[in-house]
Amino acid sequence: MNEIKSINITKGISILSILFLNTLNYWLIIEGELKYIIAYMVIFSEIFGSMLFIFTYSFETIFILQKIMGSPPEKKYRNIVLKRGLVFIILGLLYNIIISLLNNPNPLIWGWNFILLLGFSQIIIYYSFKLIRWARLVVGLAIILFTPFLRELLYLNRGYNVIIEVFYYLLVSPDPSFSILPYASLCFFASIFSELIYQAKVLENKKAIKISIKSTLRYGLTFIIAAFALSIVDLNLIITSSFFNPLKYPFLEGRPILRSFSFQFIPYMPEILLRGTSSYLLFITGILIIILGGNFYLSEISLNKYRIYNGIRIFGENSITLIFIQFIFLPLFFIRVDILVFFPLFLLYFTLLGYFMYIWKNYANYKFNFEWFIEKVTNFKLKKHQSL
Repeated sequence: MNEIKSINITKGISILSILFLNTLNYWLIIEGELKYIIAYMVIFSEIFGSMLFIFTYSFETIFILQKIMGSPPEKKYRNIVLKRGLVFIILGLLYNIIISLLNNPNPLIWGWNFILLLGFSQIIIYYSFKLIRWARLVVGLAIILFTPFLRELLYLNRGYNVIIEVFYYLLVSPDPSFSILPYASLCFFASIFSELIYQAKVLENKKAIKISIKSTLRYGLTFIIAAFALSIVDLNLIITSSFFNPLKYPFLEGRPILRSFSFQFIPYMPEILLRGTSSYLLFITGILIIILGGNFYLSEISLNKYRIYNGIRIFGENSITLIFIQFIFLPLFFIRVDILVFFPLFLLYFTLLGYFMYIWKNYANYKFNFEWFIEKVTNFKLKKHQSL
């Protein structure tokens, strides 16, 4: 089977969004009404950044399992996938320490972040792979619909019971930005739609690929429509100061910009953009399915000759490495810059990062980067087994 370019391209898009969001947090001066515009930029940068990153890695793991799980011995490959998850969990804990040292002199070890969630997603994906598709869909929807009630129940009762306190700490954590619930649902949905694309790719038939893509886009649109419908049925579309409940919507705690500027609420924020709500999860799932399906179509059939795809793929191939390398550059500006300076500065920044990765690829074949390290630790040759 030929290389699936769209996965690295999609990872490249997500890492660029992550780099943009983090530089926004550390470099940009935010004043006056600009803070509300930036708030929306932050929200969509997270959807196209960390959320897409988690979804794509889950997508990628299914491709691995599809190719190798039919070959004996199964236990060997199970251990490879689980070991890969453990490596990501350790990197996620390291990420917490780095972030807390940059923002707080006291290092924080436990707290959900997207790399830690990425590690647990590998484990979830492996066991969800054993379920039939409709069962994965049911589990994913159940997590989305019932998590808000569970999270609020744990919060309201955590002071009365030690066991509930422990569950709240583990499931929600001191930083609720990427808790295992409800974002584990992304793993179940990714496992469904990656199989559709994988089967079409195995056939190596353009007609089969187009049918698979149409099916994927149709399901993505269905999720988006369901998100809007749920937001109308469940809650009002307008969030006001009297209506906003920070216990129910802990998205503020997960966004440094919004937390730093003490937003009580964001005017006219629709529920589908409130992190942690059921409609938000349905909305971003639909968006992520469409992005991956669209990228697969463009990279495999339509625009694979364009050089921009090769540039974005370099970022995707080094996504984990870039997540950690960026911390060298984020503290460079002790004085924040104006928005007119910020965008040219960011353009120069990611261009230099891309050029650095290009040199690393051509002269060292990415040796000693984080992806190389993960491959060595897990004894898993990604290019040899999956050709993604």
